[in-house]
Amino acid sequence: MRPQKVCAVIFALALAIMSGIVLSASVLWAKPVPETASRETTLLQKTATRRTGFGPIAAEDADASPTVISTLDTNGKTIRNEVKSTVKRNNQEATHETIQITTRSFVDGESVTIETRNGRAEYRGWDRTDIQIESRRTMRLKRGSGFKFLFISVGWGNSMPSPEEATKLFEQMKTDITEEDGALTINAVFPKSQKNVSMSNDLIVHGPRGLDVTLKTDNGAVTVEGISGTVDAQTANGAVDLKDLEGPCHAQTSNGALTVVNASGGLDLSTSNGRIDCNAVSGSIQAQTDNGRISLRIADALGPEDVISCESSNGAIECFVPEAGRYTVQAHAIRGAIDSSVPIKNERWSGAPETRDPADGARIRLKTTNGAIKIKEY
Repeated sequence: MRPQKVCAVIFALALAIMSGIVLSASVLWAKPVPETASRETTLLQKTATRRTGFGPIAAEDADASPTVISTLDTNGKTIRNEVKSTVKRNNQEATHETIQITTRSFVDGESVTIETRNGRAEYRGWDRTDIQIESRRTMRLKRGSGFKFLFISVGWGNSMPSPEEATKLFEQMKTDITEEDGALTINAVFPKSQKNVSMSNDLIVHGPRGLDVTLKTDNGAVTVEGISGTVDAQTANGAVDLKDLEGPCHAQTSNGALTVVNASGGLDLSTSNGRIDCNAVSGSIQAQTDNGRISLRIADALGPEDVISCESSNGAIECFVPEAGRYTVQAHAIRGAIDSSVPIKNERWSGAPETRDPADGARIRLKTTNGAIKIKEY
């Protein structure tokens, strides 16, 4: 037999053996996990912690059955802490979730700061002197991606933390609550990020209407409703919704829409990518977006001290004002038409300060690079 044929036979035998090995390994790898491997447990615990002042609250180990403990401290403050935890796991993914609700007195409070890295931040005012903090901590673990070529399965990042490792990691997610001189701070604490693991902590707070409120998140929506104090709302990726505000408000997002309904204390709004919608608003308003339209509907007649300033790089601007008011309008649309039922003083946009005559009424300045401008009385 020629050497070439001998080599061909040997190569064919080796290929057949390797194919058998790979096929066996592929079958074993693809073998379904028994039904018993999927488990779900639910733990419910209600506890209260004795405190002489505000501070971090940590839940105790869960009992086999729900328990409720109420303790009155020396300052007459009752702190109630309720925790519900759920764990779901199968061979492909796992989810750990804890809902913690903390209720505490905040009679002499002045301000609240809510901060989370991943998750939504909300504050809703109510006619009570206590404050309720709901923390929804969620951790999701998932096996990595891959592909299958013939009988060979190839994956990368395919590992997932064991149940013990996942539990330890999840325990590092916390919600710290501290107070100093009437200022309450609620801060979501995250462990170091890991491959194939996503973590979030939604903070939903109900509290007195008269507080000054600050909300910050990197990835998540921000909501504020029903307060008379100042508002500072910031998110990098997410929408901002504001409703029933009486005090001055600053709101900012990089990627998301800004929506305001019924605000009378003045607004400072900005987004890089998203629309700005304001309905039933009054007072001085500054709105700016790089990519998105701006829509304003003024609720009450503006005073001579009020200034409406709107600017968009790519998007139309529309402004509806009460017919009874007096206005001085400047509008500039580089690539777009201008339609106004109010006389326009100067279509050229000028950033230089101008002498103001109270008889001229409120000042309205609208500018867009790509889009139309509409100003209408109603």
